[in-house]
Amino acid sequence: MNVQKEQLKQQITDSERNLKAHLDSIPAMKEAQVAQAVVLSESQKMSQILANVNFNVAPLGAILDQLNSGKCSKDLVSASRKWIFENCQTDQLREVVLTYLLSRVKDSHASDNFRLNILYVINDWAYQCLFWSLTLEQKITLVRVISGCIKFQQLRNPGQIFSSAKAVQAAEYAKLAADIEVNLQAMYSGYEQQHKNYVQHIMQQIAQIDMQIEAEKDRARGL
Repeated sequence: MNVQKEQLKQQITDSERNLKAHLDSIPAMKEAQVAQAVVLSESQKMSQILANVNFNVAPLGAILDQLNSGKCSKDLVSASRKWIFENCQTDQLREVVLTYLLSRVKDSHASDNFRLNILYVINDWAYQCLFWSLTLEQKITLVRVISGCIKFQQLRNPGQIFSSAKAVQAAEYAKLAADIEVNLQAMYSGYEQQHKNYVQHIMQQIAQIDMQIEAEKDRARGL
């Protein structure tokens, strides 16, 4: 019976270890769930923006995918810029494609070199638009859009831009993160209650074994 008691005590220890593992995993689970929710939300936003103007950026996306894979950046940067000039003929489309480019910069899977190249595309595109192809009103519009999204003095530090974008994003999705935290804590509370019920059940079994042991001792003493 003592062996059985030790086995039951070990089950309690194992349950405590599992409960602690659940608690320790909450930060990582929260980070993963928030990241997944943000990616989904940002993707839906971008899809809606593109759908609203019936604009297909798939060809540009294919070029950018190659750029992010580390292929010849000079030719791909030129190809990206060329596609933008040929397909973005209105202020509305320019704003849309700029939003798309910045969404690619903020992508956590993007390399710093990729971000830097995209920012150079934006910078060169803005420069040429401002000085060659736009009316004064259009120039003001594009400057407003770009200045609201990026500081060109940061072009040589894409990591800083990404960090700044992530900070803004974290603030934007603070409520979402808080809701996920609440759900995870509620899930943990459920596990904790299950653990308490399980321990109570095991302790009852141990108490019964102790009673049996004492009863056998009494019989052995002739009581």
